[in-house]
This record gives sequence, structure tokens and C-alpha cells, in this order.
Amino acid sequence: MSPGIVLRHATDADELAACFPVISALRPALKDVSEWVEAATNMAADDYRVLAAWDGGQVLG
Repeated sequence: MSPGIVLRHATDADELAACFPVISALRPALKDVSEWVEAATNMAADDYRVLAAWDGGQVLG
């Protein structure tokens, strides 16, 4: 049975990439998923983290 919707941080490149559809709606200047993953990875050095609502492997928001 699925635990339903859970909030958790995106912790690797694949999870950050899964967040791209939501992030690109908020930041339309981002051109593609690789630009987003690189930016988020670089910001992680300054303790930036991405919290997402997950339903299984899908990011809802």
C-alpha cells in the first residue's frame, strides 16, 4: 500500500530532475532540466534544499 503524499527533500540529481516541471513553472527563465540540476547542486553548498510533495516517484508540488 502506498503511503500517499509525503513531503521530503530531493537529495540527488534524479530527484531534482523530477522536480523540474514544478520549478520551471515558478522559474520560467530556466531553459532545461540540466541547468536546473546544476544550479540546485551548486546552491546545495550554501545549504539550499528542495522540499517536494511526492506521490510515489512523482513530484506533485
